[in-house]
Amino acid sequence: MKTIHPAAWDLTLSSIVYDQVQTSENRAQSTQTPSPSPRTHENSERYYKPELDALRLFAFLSVFCCHMLQPIRFSKHSGLRDGMKMFAVSAREAGSFGVSLFFLLSAFLITDLLLREWTQTKTVEVRAFYIRRTMRIWPLYFLGLLGGVLLGTIEPQYRLSPLTISAFVFLAGNWAFSAVLLSGTPMGPLWSISVEEQFYLLWPTLAKLGGRRALLRASILICILSVLTTYVLALFSFDRDRVIFPNSMVQFQFFAIGAIIAILLQGRAPRIPLAGRICLVGAGICMWMVAVAGMRIHNIGLPPSAATLATGYGMVAAGCCAILFGFLGLDARFVPKSARYLGKISYGLYVFHFWMILAATSVVRHFAWNVLVVRRPLFVPAAIDGLALLMTICLAALSYRFFESPFLKIKERFAIIRSRAV
Repeated sequence: MKTIHPAAWDLTLSSIVYDQVQTSENRAQSTQTPSPSPRTHENSERYYKPELDALRLFAFLSVFCCHMLQPIRFSKHSGLRDGMKMFAVSAREAGSFGVSLFFLLSAFLITDLLLREWTQTKTVEVRAFYIRRTMRIWPLYFLGLLGGVLLGTIEPQYRLSPLTISAFVFLAGNWAFSAVLLSGTPMGPLWSISVEEQFYLLWPTLAKLGGRRALLRASILICILSVLTTYVLALFSFDRDRVIFPNSMVQFQFFAIGAIIAILLQGRAPRIPLAGRICLVGAGICMWMVAVAGMRIHNIGLPPSAATLATGYGMVAAGCCAILFGFLGLDARFVPKSARYLGKISYGLYVFHFWMILAATSVVRHFAWNVLVVRRPLFVPAAIDGLALLMTICLAALSYRFFESPFLKIKERFAIIRSRAV
């Protein structure tokens, strides 16, 4: 019988074990189910700017103050009293530009993410982009839409026509907002979601085909067309709140400007001292107020000329840029955890806030009139404001934890550039 040297036994056993391991690995690879998510750069750091969560909170509070603060009636006397009232009205109406700030911030972030994806992979996964977009926006949007429809079946004053509902379903709610008075309904704020989805209809495809240069050229063109659209609409329409402000092309300039900032910065953040940042935010708010009081963007005072109105929107855009730079690059030490969290749930805050304003108004007035038996209590406006904000935060937190998070986890599976964790 032929004998085998002990060293040969080691080699033979090693070969057998190696072959078995290789066979097992090949079998596992052949039977493994492919992941539905595109390639994700796991080794790269997460793309997260905490200071922009604080900016989201700032934008929401601006809109909340615009919708919450009670309308101010002017007396017949002029002077300091009416001047103070005009200042208060301008501040209240300027809060509506928080929506435009949301648009600018959204385009800044999404354009930056698309460019990072294009730089790392030399392409843009358009399908993955729309899946991420759908998982983030649609669930809460259609929940708010469903709530508005159900409310209309209970309260006739909030009832919507089938045509209006269809417009919101197909993400053309801003056009329905222009045709029908929806500013006093919980569904009113949802018009901005339609504008945002319209802008991103072709944006990822443009990034995939042309990269940074194509996005820059498109942004400049959009800015020019937006100014011209604003000018033409001002010539033929005097309803600045229903016709001009929610117009898609008018608001597209804020997306375009946000994209231009992202393209020019190329991922860098400006280094500005804290005092300078405070001045920038203050200057941005002042520019918003000048656009309202001086250039009469909203329906306050006599209609301005078309050139004045178009310039006014430029003033709003400049204010949005100043506020963005006031926050962008801010040291994380100056961003409280509470502000980060509220910024993270800001989408829910925006969707639910009008519902909670109506609920808080009903609760506080019922308590004041029926329990305290006081017809015009001075504490009612402040109580309504505080209760509405508290209820909005609670509902948005519950929505984020139990309703939005499952969809966000699906969204994470299709991320190319990892962003903030759910």
